[in-house]
Amino acid sequence: MDVDPYQALGVPATASKAELTAAYRTMAQLFHPDRYVEAPEHVRKEAERRMKELNDAYAFARKATPVQTRHYTRVKQDEKRERVRRNTPTPAPNFGVPWDVAQQERAKQSATAHAARMAREQAVHNGKAVVRAKPAKQFPSTLAGLGEALHTNKVVCRTCRSLEWLPAGWADRLDELDFFCSVCDRLLISRRFGGR
Repeated sequence: MDVDPYQALGVPATASKAELTAAYRTMAQLFHPDRYVEAPEHVRKEAERRMKELNDAYAFARKATPVQTRHYTRVKQDEKRERVRRNTPTPAPNFGVPWDVAQQERAKQSATAHAARMAREQAVHNGKAVVRAKPAKQFPSTLAGLGEALHTNKVVCRTCRSLEWLPAGWADRLDELDFFCSVCDRLLISRRFGGR
């Protein structure tokens, strides 16, 4: 039988024999072929099909034991699940967060980390570098700490480890000025050329 007999009768699988009989009589009055004698051919055929289906369902439900009913119901539920599974399209694979959302999140995290780093540096900074004119007598030397200072306008003193901020435009004035630590007075950045 292709149709669930209890569904055809419109009763639950736990219906009593009296409920089955009452449901069968009600449905038989609706679909009995004698009611459709003067109806068009396709209506008569549909009524005959439905009445045959109803008779088969009633016969099965009347003689079914509770074990058969449970088994039949379970089989029908399994078949229904299988039909749904076959007719349900497979969802597209989920690869996690979309690329653009992940990029935005990484950008936010980077900006937050940069702001936190700048706040920490501002909190521990011990002053601004002291600027002094170069002495008249110059000795050859190399630049110390220039790489970091060019990018950040700050340099860490190698003696006292304090963070020193350099004034704006400091790189253009290296020929005439030296920059010293405001804490320990150590030379931070200098460019010296010249005679002996």
